[in-house]
Amino acid sequence: MSPSRKRKLIFLVDVLLGFTLSKGIAASDAKLSAEKRLHKRLFNESYYSVDLLPRHNLSTTINVQFALELIKIVEVNAKEQSMTVYGWVRQKWENPSLRWNKSEFDGIDRIFVEPKRVWVPDILLYNNKDEQDHFGGGRTSYRSGITLFFNGTNVWFNPMIFNVLCRVKVTYFPFDNQTCKLKFGSWMHDATTFDITPIKNLTFPTKHYQENGEWEIYKVKMKRNIEHYQCCKEPFVDITVTIEMGRESMDYFINYIVPCCLISSMIFLGFILPPESGERIGLSITVLLAMTVFQQLTSEIMPSYDFPILGQYYFAIILEIGASVVVTTTILNFYHRTNRRMPRWMRTLVIEWMATIVFLRDTPEKRKIQRRKSSRRSRRRKQQSIINDVCKRSFKKKQEEMKDQHNQGFNVTFGDTIYCGPSNTESLGAEMENLGIQLNYGVNTYPFKSSNETLDDQLKKKEEARPYMDDNEALSEDELAIRHWEWTLVARILDRFFLVIAVICGIVTVAAIFLRAPKLWSDFKMLSIDNPEPLVDE
Repeated sequence: MSPSRKRKLIFLVDVLLGFTLSKGIAASDAKLSAEKRLHKRLFNESYYSVDLLPRHNLSTTINVQFALELIKIVEVNAKEQSMTVYGWVRQKWENPSLRWNKSEFDGIDRIFVEPKRVWVPDILLYNNKDEQDHFGGGRTSYRSGITLFFNGTNVWFNPMIFNVLCRVKVTYFPFDNQTCKLKFGSWMHDATTFDITPIKNLTFPTKHYQENGEWEIYKVKMKRNIEHYQCCKEPFVDITVTIEMGRESMDYFINYIVPCCLISSMIFLGFILPPESGERIGLSITVLLAMTVFQQLTSEIMPSYDFPILGQYYFAIILEIGASVVVTTTILNFYHRTNRRMPRWMRTLVIEWMATIVFLRDTPEKRKIQRRKSSRRSRRRKQQSIINDVCKRSFKKKQEEMKDQHNQGFNVTFGDTIYCGPSNTESLGAEMENLGIQLNYGVNTYPFKSSNETLDDQLKKKEEARPYMDDNEALSEDELAIRHWEWTLVARILDRFFLVIAVICGIVTVAAIFLRAPKLWSDFKMLSIDNPEPLVDE
């Protein structure tokens, strides 16, 4: 191609591009000028005012459709009695003063304006708690633009974080369910001039909803209410968004309840450790201190205005641990009472009654003592036999001396002493009569105990005299062994008895406190994206 022809072709392309661009710019300018004309017409100060209610006459009621799409529960603060949520607010109303024929303005069917240029409903959050945003609605809170349609429909969508007052009941914490309400309504217009209706055909949860790790949503509903107030004669209309939720308890169960149960169960070891180990009191006090420190660490998560079941459980466990320390100290005191005489009522109550309950009535120590008693009886029988033999030999020797004295002309006189048993005394008198010896007044005869009195009879008498003996009285080795065995047995019986009582109290405490929570007995169904529910009941 020749250079001249190339230059002509380039020139032709430039002309076509310039013509196209100029035409597009002209069309854009024309449309822009149409939008300017539309704004100028709609917002003519002589024609429109943002302070005028959008109605044709005074008898017309303004209707605003309202909806809150919950996106996330940010926080539920039990101590401050508040809930923070993030949601999308939707408002829709008709403004007959902002209509136009789109054919007159190059087909423009919608425009976007700032909230300050048009009338907007003063729908505020009644139970707002936000210290920075004191209104919770209206122009001061909602900053996004408003969409105006050619038929007079105004649509206002706003993302918003609400900090709302909510009565958080923590009686059953951490197995608690909460119900919080967000109440939206006009602060200035009553039901005669202003009406609010919920937007229908909305469901929850949507795909935009984000779950909270601590709270599960059971129900979200919007309801229109009419309520009278003391300030005004006419009623006011509001939309109340009710959120029913339950706390996710697994985290609290693992981090706060299970450690407490493990710490409190350590007190059972105090009743299992042998008393002679010397570590029982130290273990009990250590468990008590550990539980106290654990309660202080967890007190930050619990509100100070109520007494939740978790706090009740901590309090009950501390009381039980303190009681176990007192019981352990008392048992150790009994264990070390080796030489003291046991009261009869304690022997009856513990050794005879409690021992049967805890299956400790027959013990190896008792059998050892019984064998020791048997060997002691046989040993005393041998001693009695030896004494009788000695008495007989002493009697024969004395008899020979009396014969010699008789032959020499002497009698047994005042002050002479003869040792023998009762049977020997009788035979001594008979022998002296046969020998012609006179048993004068004043001869001392000291009888030994009769061999016919068994050792069982002697022990029985000694046992009957036991309550009247002085503790400081010298005791035999067998008597000390019996007393030591009795106190040791009492300590063992009480250890096992209070171990059973402690286990039962621990189980009953957990059941009686935590099983009162309604959440454990009710079938609450968590809402999910796969199974949404309508926000407004038909």
